[in-house]
Amino acid sequence: MKGHTKALLASFLLASGAAGGSTNACAAGGCGLEDSDEPSLLQVARHKKVSPFPWWKKPSGPKTLTAEIFKPTADALANHQIKVGASISGGGNRAYTYSMGILRALHQLGVASEIDFVSSVSGGTWLASLYVYAKGSDEDLLGAPTTPSELNLDALKRAPSKFGQRVVAANNDKIMTAMTFATLTGQLHKAWQNFVGSTYLQPFGLNGDHYMAEDAAHMADIKKRNPALKKAWFTLPRTDRPKLGMQCILFAPLGYNVSWDNVVQLEVSARMSGVTRNAKVIYAPMKGNASYPKKNLTTVLGGGFIETFAFGGDAPTKKNKPGQVPAPKTPTSLAEVVGLSSMSPAGELAQNDLGLTVNPQVKYFNIPSAEFPTQERAMVHGIGDGGSIENSGIVPLLGRGAKKVFWIANSFGPMNRTYPWEEQCAEGSTMKFDVIKSGFLGQASALYGYGKEASSIPTGFFWEHNHVFKKEGALPLACAIWKLVEAGEPAVHQWSEEVLPNEYFTVKGGYKVDLMIVYLENMKMFTDKLPADTQDAIAQGDAGPLARFPIYRTQGQNAENLISYTNTQVNLLAAQGEHTIMMAQDKVKKFFTE
Repeated sequence: MKGHTKALLASFLLASGAAGGSTNACAAGGCGLEDSDEPSLLQVARHKKVSPFPWWKKPSGPKTLTAEIFKPTADALANHQIKVGASISGGGNRAYTYSMGILRALHQLGVASEIDFVSSVSGGTWLASLYVYAKGSDEDLLGAPTTPSELNLDALKRAPSKFGQRVVAANNDKIMTAMTFATLTGQLHKAWQNFVGSTYLQPFGLNGDHYMAEDAAHMADIKKRNPALKKAWFTLPRTDRPKLGMQCILFAPLGYNVSWDNVVQLEVSARMSGVTRNAKVIYAPMKGNASYPKKNLTTVLGGGFIETFAFGGDAPTKKNKPGQVPAPKTPTSLAEVVGLSSMSPAGELAQNDLGLTVNPQVKYFNIPSAEFPTQERAMVHGIGDGGSIENSGIVPLLGRGAKKVFWIANSFGPMNRTYPWEEQCAEGSTMKFDVIKSGFLGQASALYGYGKEASSIPTGFFWEHNHVFKKEGALPLACAIWKLVEAGEPAVHQWSEEVLPNEYFTVKGGYKVDLMIVYLENMKMFTDKLPADTQDAIAQGDAGPLARFPIYRTQGQNAENLISYTNTQVNLLAAQGEHTIMMAQDKVKKFFTE
């Protein structure tokens, strides 16, 4: 078991704490909550009649729901007319914080409104969900514009923006409160979702166990088709934000092994949820426990989407009318999905007994198609961090035929400075590109056909099928990034690629996409403008308050807490994200507006 997984589980089991209540800002008829105070998770655990999930207070819901089902071919999926898509990659609170600064800058430049659709993964989903759903001014949420020369240590110690404060609050007490609640209620598989909901979403009134709808008109249509939901509570996105697709990975049904070929990407949006891949798969049973299945399971995965408010229940039978499905026991809420999309150890844990207990779970059934017309029964699957199957968030945008993609690539480590980049990138060089030794970002190299080299089953990464760009394009991109980093400039690069067909992710391909990557790396142009005391703190390295800046660890950055950052760390990383864009603003504005 990898060290980060051990650390996560140890923090679950050794600490304890309490989560405070918050105010739910949802309006009746929209989110629907009129009683504003949400009790803490520990209050629920100690007092059985108190609940943080308002739906528990309602009478039992309907037995069936009338819902739309979308069966996309690659042609139909590619016809979504996305002009500018943005992908916010995984990377925990590092991705969250850096991307927060980037969004702050896009608003300063007046180009954020050009984005039609956001595809997010893991920590990118924490931020994207708040960006799309949380109410408030852009400055309050994302932070006010900063000036690098004014970012001394005293200034950096101030409380960050409202979004930034969530990173500081993500401490071990919050994790253990969620774990305690899950343990006492016999739902360990909900511990992570409880933590994410109470830490990131609850302060903005978004932690209710509500249905999701795309907008007020969609909610009204759902209620018209389903009179039993007339008084149900819904969470709606802001009308001035782009649409959001949150990426997860769907593992094998409980008791079966995962493999390269039986894991799939599951996307959840406010309107639809499902799997685009349409294939027959074989699951082999896990070994080591007499209760595990004894034979292989052959079934069908994917085939399309069902409206999210109806996702997560049993499969329809002949008793159900056309368009009618058994209702899920609980709504697929925003908090639930944001948690599912970010459970990073799940890929590793899915391969042993522990995963059956602590990994998130979802009931899933296929959508019958002409190729596979049989309606399979719903089964409980493990589910987890979308970064385990595709960490950039780009592939779903390409499947929808996006014309432009703005890619926030939250790197996990710096590029290898001892790699022979000069020789590798020299004109006419015949040197073979070693994507691993170079330190080039794995989420990027996987898109160019290096997925097998960049990932493996034992560590919980299944990137072998991510090939959407020609392999020979990886080196020019890596060299372009390296040259910018070496020059101390913002690692912001624009280029075009031919999109290859990819049956595994239902990408039609056959067209050119314009891309702009914002690659998290050291940026001398920014750090040279910082005050002397801040530069000194960075120079202290691991012993200082800004250890490993700007590529903080996602786990264990600070010894006292597993995943949280300090005010100083949040404010400086967000500022680098902001000034990565501002110092490259001409090319950024050109990308969005031409």
